[in-house]
Amino acid sequence: MGSKPIIVLADDDEDDRHFFKMAVESTGLSCSVILLKDGTEFKDYLGAATEKPVIVFLDINMPRIDGFECLELVRTKYNPNEVAVVMYTTSNSPADRQQAMELGANEYLVKPTGFSELKEIIARLVEKYRLAI
Repeated sequence: MGSKPIIVLADDDEDDRHFFKMAVESTGLSCSVILLKDGTEFKDYLGAATEKPVIVFLDINMPRIDGFECLELVRTKYNPNEVAVVMYTTSNSPADRQQAMELGANEYLVKPTGFSELKEIIARLVEKYRLAI
């Protein structure tokens, strides 16, 4: 492949985007991070992307186009073995988890409150999916 693995986060919470970017950078992984502020930006990104991301993190609760719709968009373009999708949300709802898995999510992650926990989770997921895909 040669280029850095791409990680995409679509989340309408500016603080969560900043926290996520800092966590990725502090892992020491050589990755490109693309931050998108909502599902509409994600849809535009997905339509124009020339390089396939390794992992897409999607917040569920976003205005206009929510995380579930974004997940469906990813799955019309890439199968779960090509691009991993992690639902990244504050929702601990079993119904949300079930819907995400039925729509083709690879993982369902309730947003951790601690920075070190987030950093560890990102590092583990990037390693897991970079090798698998």
